Amino acid sequence: MILNKKSLTSRQIQAAETKERIYKSAEYLFKKMEYDDVSIDDIVTHAKVSKGSFYVYYKSKDDLFIKVLSGSISGVDAEYKSFFETLPAEMPVGQAFLEVVGKIADVLADSLGHDVMKKLYKAFLTDGIETATVTEYSRGLYLLFSSIIKKGVERQEFRCECSPEETARSFVAAYRGVTLEWCIRFPDYDLKKQAVQMFKIMIEGIKTGA
Repeated sequence: MILNKKSLTSRQIQAAETKERIYKSAEYLFKKMEYDDVSIDDIVTHAKVSKGSFYVYYKSKDDLFIKVLSGSISGVDAEYKSFFETLPAEMPVGQAFLEVVGKIADVLADSLGHDVMKKLYKAFLTDGIETATVTEYSRGLYLLFSSIIKKGVERQEFRCECSPEETARSFVAAYRGVTLEWCIRFPDYDLKKQAVQMFKIMIEGIKTGA
């Protein structure tokens, strides 16, 4: 976070820096340790601030965790988009879509991890925790799915009764569902295998001539 110190009072600068230290400490600890092994005491000790300061800026550990996770969402979505753009231009769009689906599974399972995703789904159902960054339709994942579907339509590989944007929302919802199933059945559930299998079925449904 870059502060425009010329437009802020010294107290405002100090407050912003304290909030940022708490955020950065939580970001570091959540990456280093399991979520349940990180306490608010750990976060404020690492940040060298008082526990009271924590509650000035964040409602709870869950609230801070979602803010940290949301901060990485744009980077993760950009990674998916970059991966799609590296695929051969001549590859059928349906196959390219499945490659992206597999890439997403790899990131969720290997980079973010089961523990993080389980806490994210819990947050979706918890009042008072803001998850709009993850679920809003302007998120990069929705835009990527929409662009892939639109490309398939333009190439006459796909046919859509709904708009690419509406179809993309259904596909993202399906991925969210298979990820929830993974969270429930972990470790006896292969996220990548199941996600690709589901999307094969869904893509067949929008293929021309299907």
